[in-house]
Amino acid sequence: MKPYTREIIPDRRQPTFRWSAVFAGATVAITCWVLLQMIGMGIGLATVEVDSAGSLRTVGIGTTVWAAVAPIIALFIGGYIAGRLAATYDQKVGAMHGLVVGALGSLVGLIVMVSIVTTVASAAMRTATSRIQKPSIEQGQIEVAPNLQEEQRQKAADVGGKILLGVGVALLLGVGAGIAGGGIAARRYGRAKHRTEEVPVVPPPAPPPAATTPPGTPSEIGVQE
Repeated sequence: MKPYTREIIPDRRQPTFRWSAVFAGATVAITCWVLLQMIGMGIGLATVEVDSAGSLRTVGIGTTVWAAVAPIIALFIGGYIAGRLAATYDQKVGAMHGLVVGALGSLVGLIVMVSIVTTVASAAMRTATSRIQKPSIEQGQIEVAPNLQEEQRQKAADVGGKILLGVGVALLLGVGAGIAGGGIAARRYGRAKHRTEEVPVVPPPAPPPAATTPPGTPSEIGVQE
C-alpha cells in the first residue's frame, strides 16, 4: 500500500523576545569566558620563566591570542544557549537573542576580566619587585633618565593602543559569534520541530449494507397505522 506524506507544522504563536533566554545565555557566556581566561592565564603563568626574555615574550603572545579567542568562544556558546531557550523558529529572532547576549556578555565580561587581570598583575608585580635589588645610581644614569622616561612613555602608549584595538576587535568578533550562535540554534530548533512523515494509508471501513424491504411487505408506518 502506497504511503502518503503528512506534514507537521508547529504552532508559531509565541513571544518574539524572551529575556529569560537572554539572561541565561549571558550568564553562560560570562562564566565560560572567565573559566577559559583563567585556564589560559594559569597555563601561561605556570610555564613562564622569569629569567628568560624569550619565554616571557612567547607566553605574552600566547596569552594575548588566547585572551582574544576566549570571548569569541564564550559568546558563541551563550548565543547558542539563548537561541535554544528562546524556542523560536525564526533565525532572525534567534540572531537577535544572540546579539543582546553578545552585547550584555561583552560589557559585564569585560568588567569582570579587567578586575581579574588587574588583581593578578598587581600580585605578580609585587612579587617581581620584591626580588629586584635597587642598583646604585650614577651621574650618567641621572642624565639619561629623562630620555629613557620619554621613550618608555611612547612605548607604553603604543602598547596601550594595540591592546585597546585588540580588545575592540575581539569584542566585535564575539558579538558576531553570539549572533551566529543564536541563528544556528533557531535553525536547528526549526528543523527538529518542522518535519514530514510518511504514514501508511489505512482504508476507511466499508459502510454497512442498507436495509431493503422485500416487495409486498408493508412498511413500519403502514403496520403502525
